[in-house]
Amino acid sequence: MIIFVIIGSFFVLVIFMKSKQHILFYLIILNLSLISLIGNAQGVSKQTFEQIFKEQDISKLNSYLNSTIELKTPTKEGSYSKKQTHLILKEYFSKHPVKNFKIQREGTFPDGSVFYLCDMTDTPGQNYRVYFVSKKTSGEWLIHILQIEKS
Repeated sequence: MIIFVIIGSFFVLVIFMKSKQHILFYLIILNLSLISLIGNAQGVSKQTFEQIFKEQDISKLNSYLNSTIELKTPTKEGSYSKKQTHLILKEYFSKHPVKNFKIQREGTFPDGSVFYLCDMTDTPGQNYRVYFVSKKTSGEWLIHILQIEKS
């Protein structure tokens, strides 16, 4: 899709712009815009989320939570406020310390939101599947859905 935009923009430029300086200037601006767009298309990096979960840094995770979260853990399920989600996750991770956390798959939905499928192992050795969806809200990438289920 982006390729078609670039090619289409280039042909419009060639047809309507007479000066090579204007074409060069426009192409530089277009490239900078696309680099910015592509850089933000995936939201928060997977390394950031892996680090947050491995370290169980709920305070840092809190900065990536939407005001309302669809949350599911082995003991709780529902729509919770950011503050409630913080408390539930803090309690959960105090009882289930993370031994290993790895993002296995990531992708995007047609609405632009990003999903991650992860494997997590706690200290006793229980395996979990973690799924979350991050969506751009008011210019920030925030988690709207977070699920932790036993594998």
